[in-house]
Amino acid sequence: LADAWNEQQACTTDARAAIEKISSVANKDKINLACCTYRRFRLCGTDLIEKKCGTEAKDFVLKFVSFFVSNLPDIVCQNFSPEESPCKALLPPIGTPPSGDKDSPLNQIISMFSAN
Repeated sequence: LADAWNEQQACTTDARAAIEKISSVANKDKINLACCTYRRFRLCGTDLIEKKCGTEAKDFVLKFVSFFVSNLPDIVCQNFSPEESPCKALLPPIGTPPSGDKDSPLNQIISMFSAN
């Protein structure tokens, strides 16, 4: 699990870049982008953990995250998929480096689920 946690940095970088973009999109797209960001971050991390550690580890992490942030993001964002065109139109490309403040409250939350 520690190896997967270290490799999760790419997921965190993508999430930070997407979070920074929220302030620059139209109001009607802010929640959509937030949900697309959440879903991409969640899928990126859980896929990595499952590949490295198996389904039980993935399930544990999902339960841990649900305990920590509740099921609300999963309920609100359940119909969003980062692979579908509405999210692709809003999300920055994978690998886009964040340029802003690592100390912002949202970035600090994302950092809790990364190695750094």
